[in-house]
Amino acid sequence: MISTWIALALAAAQPGAESAEELACIIERITPAEASEIADNMIAGDSADTNDGGLLRYLESCADRYAWDDARMERITTLTLGVVGQREFGRRLIANGVDVAAIDGWFDAQSEEFRTRAFFDLDESAQEDAVASLFAGPVSQAQGEAHSALIAGYIASRVIALRAAVDLPLD
Repeated sequence: MISTWIALALAAAQPGAESAEELACIIERITPAEASEIADNMIAGDSADTNDGGLLRYLESCADRYAWDDARMERITTLTLGVVGQREFGRRLIANGVDVAAIDGWFDAQSEEFRTRAFFDLDESAQEDAVASLFAGPVSQAQGEAHSALIAGYIASRVIALRAAVDLPLD
Protein backbone atom coordinates (compact mmCIF):
# COMPACT_ATOMS: atom_id res chain seq x y z
CA MET A 1 0.00 0.00 0.00
CA ILE A 2 1.35 3.41 -0.97
CA SER A 3 1.63 5.75 1.98
CA THR A 4 -0.30 9.02 1.94
CA TRP A 5 3.00 10.94 2.11
CA ILE A 6 4.33 9.27 -1.04
CA ALA A 7 1.06 9.92 -2.86
CA LEU A 8 1.20 13.60 -1.84
CA ALA A 9 4.78 13.93 -3.06
CA LEU A 10 3.93 12.35 -6.38
CA ALA A 11 0.91 14.62 -6.79
CA ALA A 12 3.13 17.65 -6.15
CA ALA A 13 5.75 16.44 -8.62
CA GLN A 14 3.69 15.65 -11.68
CA PRO A 15 6.14 16.84 -14.36
CA GLY A 16 8.37 13.79 -14.83
CA ALA A 17 6.91 12.26 -11.69
CA GLU A 18 8.76 9.38 -10.17
CA SER A 19 6.87 6.17 -9.71
CA ALA A 20 5.47 5.42 -6.29
CA GLU A 21 7.63 2.32 -6.24
CA GLU A 22 10.82 4.33 -6.76
CA LEU A 23 10.01 6.88 -4.07
CA ALA A 24 8.81 4.18 -1.69
CA CYS A 25 12.11 2.36 -2.21
CA ILE A 26 13.71 5.05 -0.06
CA ILE A 27 10.98 6.48 2.11
CA GLU A 28 9.65 3.20 3.42
CA ARG A 29 13.15 2.19 4.58
CA ILE A 30 13.71 5.32 6.67
CA THR A 31 13.23 4.52 10.32
CA PRO A 32 11.49 6.94 12.72
CA ALA A 33 14.89 7.67 14.31
CA GLU A 34 16.42 8.46 10.91
CA ALA A 35 13.45 10.67 9.99
CA SER A 36 13.88 12.52 13.27
CA GLU A 37 17.58 13.01 12.59
CA ILE A 38 16.88 14.27 9.06
CA ALA A 39 14.34 16.77 10.43
CA ASP A 40 16.75 17.90 13.16
CA ASN A 41 19.43 18.48 10.53
CA MET A 42 16.97 20.42 8.39
CA ILE A 43 16.09 22.68 11.35
CA ALA A 44 19.80 23.21 12.03
CA GLY A 45 20.28 24.16 8.39
CA ASP A 46 22.78 21.35 7.96
CA SER A 47 21.52 19.90 4.69
CA ALA A 48 24.77 18.03 4.07
CA ASP A 49 23.95 15.77 7.02
CA THR A 50 20.62 14.78 5.45
CA ASN A 51 22.64 12.65 3.03
CA ASP A 52 24.56 10.83 5.74
CA GLY A 53 23.84 7.47 7.27
CA GLY A 54 20.78 5.52 6.26
CA LEU A 55 19.43 7.95 3.70
CA LEU A 56 22.57 7.85 1.60
CA ARG A 57 22.65 4.04 1.73
CA TYR A 58 18.99 3.86 0.71
CA LEU A 59 19.48 6.34 -2.12
CA GLU A 60 22.46 4.43 -3.49
CA SER A 61 20.67 1.09 -3.23
CA CYS A 62 17.56 2.41 -4.98
CA ALA A 63 19.63 4.23 -7.60
CA ASP A 64 21.30 0.95 -8.47
CA ARG A 65 18.00 -0.90 -8.50
CA TYR A 66 16.28 1.60 -10.82
CA ALA A 67 19.35 2.75 -12.79
CA TRP A 68 18.88 6.43 -11.93
CA ASP A 69 21.07 8.98 -13.62
CA ASP A 70 22.45 11.90 -11.57
CA ALA A 71 19.53 14.19 -12.42
CA ARG A 72 16.93 11.62 -11.35
CA MET A 73 18.92 10.87 -8.19
CA GLU A 74 18.94 14.57 -7.28
CA ARG A 75 15.23 14.92 -7.96
CA ILE A 76 14.32 11.88 -5.90
CA THR A 77 16.63 13.01 -3.10
CA THR A 78 14.82 16.35 -3.08
CA LEU A 79 11.41 14.69 -3.04
CA THR A 80 12.55 12.37 -0.26
CA LEU A 81 13.69 15.27 1.89
CA GLY A 82 10.39 17.02 1.29
CA VAL A 83 8.31 13.97 2.15
CA VAL A 84 10.35 12.94 5.19
CA GLY A 85 10.49 16.51 6.48
CA GLN A 86 6.80 17.08 6.01
CA ARG A 87 5.93 13.79 7.69
CA GLU A 88 8.27 14.32 10.65
CA PHE A 89 7.53 18.01 11.21
CA GLY A 90 3.83 17.28 10.80
CA ARG A 91 4.03 14.54 13.43
CA ARG A 92 5.79 16.89 15.84
CA LEU A 93 3.33 19.72 15.23
CA ILE A 94 0.32 17.47 15.79
CA ALA A 95 1.91 16.21 19.02
CA ASN A 96 2.09 19.85 20.14
CA GLY A 97 -1.54 20.58 19.28
CA VAL A 98 -0.91 22.53 16.07
CA ASP A 99 -3.49 22.07 13.30
CA VAL A 100 -1.40 20.82 10.37
CA ALA A 101 -4.41 20.74 8.04
CA ALA A 102 -4.85 24.48 8.67
CA ILE A 103 -1.19 25.07 7.76
CA ASP A 104 -1.69 23.00 4.59
CA GLY A 105 -4.75 25.06 3.63
CA TRP A 106 -2.85 28.28 4.25
CA PHE A 107 0.16 27.04 2.26
CA ASP A 108 -1.96 25.93 -0.68
CA ALA A 109 -3.55 29.41 -0.81
CA GLN A 110 -0.18 31.17 -1.10
CA SER A 111 1.25 32.35 -4.40
CA GLU A 112 3.29 29.95 -6.50
CA GLU A 113 6.23 32.28 -5.94
CA PHE A 114 5.99 31.76 -2.17
CA ARG A 115 5.34 28.02 -2.44
CA THR A 116 8.45 27.46 -4.57
CA ARG A 117 10.84 30.18 -3.38
CA ALA A 118 10.26 30.66 0.36
CA PHE A 119 13.41 29.92 2.38
CA PHE A 120 15.46 30.01 -0.83
CA ASP A 121 15.40 33.18 -2.89
CA LEU A 122 12.13 34.91 -2.05
CA ASP A 123 12.34 38.54 -0.98
CA GLU A 124 12.53 38.55 2.82
CA SER A 125 9.70 41.07 3.26
CA ALA A 126 7.37 39.01 1.03
CA GLN A 127 8.21 35.93 3.05
CA GLU A 128 7.62 37.75 6.35
CA ASP A 129 4.25 39.08 5.11
CA ALA A 130 3.11 35.61 4.11
CA VAL A 131 4.18 34.05 7.41
CA ALA A 132 2.50 36.90 9.33
CA SER A 133 -0.76 35.96 7.61
CA LEU A 134 -0.36 32.40 8.92
CA PHE A 135 -0.13 33.66 12.49
CA ALA A 136 -3.00 36.07 11.97
CA GLY A 137 -5.26 33.26 10.83
CA PRO A 138 -4.96 29.48 11.02
CA VAL A 139 -2.17 29.32 13.62
CA SER A 140 -2.28 31.44 16.74
CA GLN A 141 0.53 33.85 17.49
CA ALA A 142 1.26 31.87 20.67
CA GLN A 143 1.56 28.61 18.74
CA GLY A 144 3.69 30.36 16.14
CA GLU A 145 6.09 31.61 18.78
CA ALA A 146 6.20 28.30 20.65
CA HIS A 147 6.70 26.12 17.58
CA SER A 148 8.31 28.43 15.03
CA ALA A 149 11.13 26.04 14.10
CA LEU A 150 8.72 23.14 13.52
CA ILE A 151 6.33 25.29 11.51
CA ALA A 152 9.20 26.66 9.42
CA GLY A 153 10.51 23.12 8.89
CA TYR A 154 7.08 21.91 7.81
CA ILE A 155 6.59 24.79 5.38
CA ALA A 156 10.16 24.42 4.06
CA SER A 157 9.50 20.71 3.45
CA ARG A 158 6.44 21.60 1.38
CA VAL A 159 8.56 24.12 -0.56
CA ILE A 160 11.28 21.53 -1.15
CA ALA A 161 8.79 19.05 -2.65
CA LEU A 162 7.33 21.72 -4.92
CA ARG A 163 10.79 22.89 -5.99
CA ALA A 164 11.44 19.33 -7.13
CA ALA A 165 8.17 19.38 -9.05
CA VAL A 166 9.25 22.38 -11.10
CA ASP A 167 12.90 21.33 -11.32
CA LEU A 168 14.32 24.07 -9.11
CA PRO A 169 17.54 23.18 -7.28
CA LEU A 170 17.93 23.07 -3.50
CA ASP A 171 21.04 25.24 -3.52
